[in-house]
Amino acid sequence: MRVTFVMYLLVTCVASFGQPLKRLPFKIVLILPDTVFLCNELRPYADLIESDYVREYYSSIKQMEARLISWDSVNRKKFPLTTQAMEQQLTASKSSEYEIRAFKSSDKIASYSQVFLKTAFEGYNSDTAIVILRAHDQSKRALKKISSRLNSDYIISYKDIDAIRYEGGFSMRTTTILYSAHRIRKLKKIDVSVDSRCPATLLKCSNPLCCLLLNSAELSMKQLVPLLDGTIKK
Repeated sequence: MRVTFVMYLLVTCVASFGQPLKRLPFKIVLILPDTVFLCNELRPYADLIESDYVREYYSSIKQMEARLISWDSVNRKKFPLTTQAMEQQLTASKSSEYEIRAFKSSDKIASYSQVFLKTAFEGYNSDTAIVILRAHDQSKRALKKISSRLNSDYIISYKDIDAIRYEGGFSMRTTTILYSAHRIRKLKKIDVSVDSRCPATLLKCSNPLCCLLLNSAELSMKQLVPLLDGTIKK
């Protein structure tokens, strides 16, 4: 399973009938979930997701180190900017080790949401950033500080993720909240309930917990996108 560590996505949009529709640039911050309950049967899948994520990180470090070792002196002299970029990327990746090891399986709901938002706003004639952030304090005051520091327009947070087993499989309930970041005003609160069937979407899941998180992200973003689409139009 490939893991993407870059959390910034640039998207553009074109309106219907082939006419460009200008929209204001906007930034969305996705806050990683703070409250998660998983039934015992799902915990082995959580451990698997987390170990795969960490293993992929260390594998990517080794690949970058191997590439630098194979980058001989001729290439270093011929491509100094490329060499510098490779070294900086390796340094930056190594410095993120603490965050990588802090990864929780439930964090995938934000990365899935990021993909769905990117896809929804693909082709927009607007400069858009979608950022994922961990925040241990999600009070209104703390969110206001995050908004100010990142100069964001919207904040999306996930609350009370609860996954249980039932006779036919697993189900998950999730509360997703959309805030206007300027005043931390709640624009929409969405409660969704999904099962663990693998969805027929652009993303695929590898185990029941992945499917629950993927389905929750997809259903939540489907309800939020029309609201976001209406608020960012010029």
